[in-house]
Amino acid sequence: MGRRMSVVLATFHEPRLLLLDEPFDGVDPLGVDATLEVVAEARATGAAVLVSTHLLSLAVQACEEAVVLKGGRVVGASPAAEPTGSEGDSRYRALIT
Repeated sequence: MGRRMSVVLATFHEPRLLLLDEPFDGVDPLGVDATLEVVAEARATGAAVLVSTHLLSLAVQACEEAVVLKGGRVVGASPAAEPTGSEGDSRYRALIT
């Protein structure tokens, strides 16, 4: 519940830039849905949203573009819809190993 509340509070003042670090960590399925809704609402108001997560399936739901970092450097980028399914998982794992 605390994680969900922190996401809601972060968007309460309608920021132009929203940075979320592991917003899905330890959150139940209803909390995941609520977080995705908050992210969608922020994007709809024109906010730039950056979501840092290790959960690829949720990242592609939340974002338009996926960027993979390794050691602080960009090692891959694509539209978020591309790194899905087992092929996307394989490409993601190859980038981070």
